[in-house]
Amino acid sequence: MTDTKVTAGELDEKCARDSTKYDYLEVGHALTDDILDQLLICAHRHEKIFNEDEFFVGLIVASDPLIKHVRRHKYFALLYLPQPRPQQAIFLYNKKLGKIKRLWSLPDAKVMATISEMGYVSPEWTQTKGWCDAFFRGDFFNFIRGQHSISHLSESEYLETNREKLIKAGCKESETLLPEPFDFNKVSIEKREKVRMEEQRKKEVQELPSRLNSMYTDFSQVCSQDNLDYLEFHHPEIAKALSYMPDSLDKWATVYKTVKKFIPNTETKKEERRMEKNSLKPKSMSAGLSNTGDQAPVYLDDAKRAANWDRMQKTMRGG
Repeated sequence: MTDTKVTAGELDEKCARDSTKYDYLEVGHALTDDILDQLLICAHRHEKIFNEDEFFVGLIVASDPLIKHVRRHKYFALLYLPQPRPQQAIFLYNKKLGKIKRLWSLPDAKVMATISEMGYVSPEWTQTKGWCDAFFRGDFFNFIRGQHSISHLSESEYLETNREKLIKAGCKESETLLPEPFDFNKVSIEKREKVRMEEQRKKEVQELPSRLNSMYTDFSQVCSQDNLDYLEFHHPEIAKALSYMPDSLDKWATVYKTVKKFIPNTETKKEERRMEKNSLKPKSMSAGLSNTGDQAPVYLDDAKRAANWDRMQKTMRGG
């Protein structure tokens, strides 16, 4: 019997329909289970091609340009140290001993940038951080040679050293067939865009009180602490739903309209609650006497507005 071949597209469609929850470690082990076997197959294929006792075998993890969920393992062999790039693992193969040794393995571009920027990493990431730091410093090959006590040449060094031999052997000078080095400017641009968006979000949050007061002149009175407490006590399911919304103009406009809807005549109710509290207080000897002076109007300064705004936010978050 012959095994029926299944295309990558069919496998992708099968994965998309699969709703099973898999353990990440199990998936990782499954993806790397046959890597060593494939590396040795690649090395054995090049034993007769390369007239050297040692050469390099590598693996690159590449995305499929057409199928979203597919990741392809591409194996290759070279006589010189390959150019480092993200999602790459490089091994040194000894033909006489039949042994293979890992020289480096680099994660994806974002992880490389993050690890290199960190001042401290857990012990299991220390070696990876050393590779990433050397990559960004620009002394990657010297770092690898020192780490593994080897003296092998890089691509440019190998071609320059063996240029005459290669020409005599009939080799034509040509550009490298390896993929172009990864452009890390893409990572920097993405990080700058995230920082810009975060700063813009903070600015919008800071401007919320003034914007809301310009839209609703009675916003501070309607969304008072007493009214928010009343809403949370009598309509907890609504208050909880509002607390899950991110701080934004839409959220607080919704809070304002909700309070207006469920607590009509907010000023009247506020006055009733104030009078009820006052009636419970001990009467002073001057009670009942007329006060000839008018009460001075109360104005909120910026500090009090900010304090009220903080209290409102904490209340709506359930704090």
